[in-house]
Amino acid sequence: MIRLTHRRCRIETAALDAQAQELNEEAEKLTTEVDRLEDRCEVLADDLRATEHQVQEIIDACTNLGYGLTEAAIPDRVRERLSEIYRLTEQLDAERERTAAHVDMFALGRTRMLEAAHEAGTLARTYALVEGAGMATPNGETERLLTGMQFSGWQDVPGWECQDPDCSQSTRELVWHTAAPERAHLACACGRIWEAGSGRVDRSERETLTHQRMGRSYGVTRRWSQTSAPVLEAIDRALPTPADLRSVATSSAALTA
Repeated sequence: MIRLTHRRCRIETAALDAQAQELNEEAEKLTTEVDRLEDRCEVLADDLRATEHQVQEIIDACTNLGYGLTEAAIPDRVRERLSEIYRLTEQLDAERERTAAHVDMFALGRTRMLEAAHEAGTLARTYALVEGAGMATPNGETERLLTGMQFSGWQDVPGWECQDPDCSQSTRELVWHTAAPERAHLACACGRIWEAGSGRVDRSERETLTHQRMGRSYGVTRRWSQTSAPVLEAIDRALPTPADLRSVATSSAALTA
């Protein structure tokens, strides 16, 4: 009985030894695999650092074309693209300079043209053509001057008849500038234009207020280029002249001095 027990122990021990051997071999394999993976991780980490450096170099090169075209450690294909971008940038800058010069030349020519038109007494008619051609600017000197123009239209209203007693038209328009109401003019739809004077402006304001209270007055918005020729000519006559504006500016400067 004792011998059988010892034999069984030997068998069990041998089996355990064999199992332990297998486990040791498996552990060695796992250790080898871990070492391999650790080496691979180090290689990948080095590759990642190199890639990150390469990406940073490309970012720096794109941010600073001078650096990108000279010292940056970047692929040749990237440097070629940067060289093309640099060439296009130079062309764009040159084109911008030419465009800016043309814009300045256009603005100067437009200003001189409108100044000459004002001197000749045709500013409103000239500006209507400028606006119609899409050459108007929102904050120019001419626009600021024309903003002061006031209009009131009268249709079949007693006291606002045409100077021509045989006129068959029913609409007249009074125009004046806030800086020179005494230069107010009336224009009839028939084409006749005549001086109205500041008295007509006062009357227009009174009667307009009365018509507004009665609900018989309304405002309209129109483009200069859509304004009739007689009204544009009336505006030209009603505008303060360049000499008038210079005189006002000189007087204002003397008062503030």
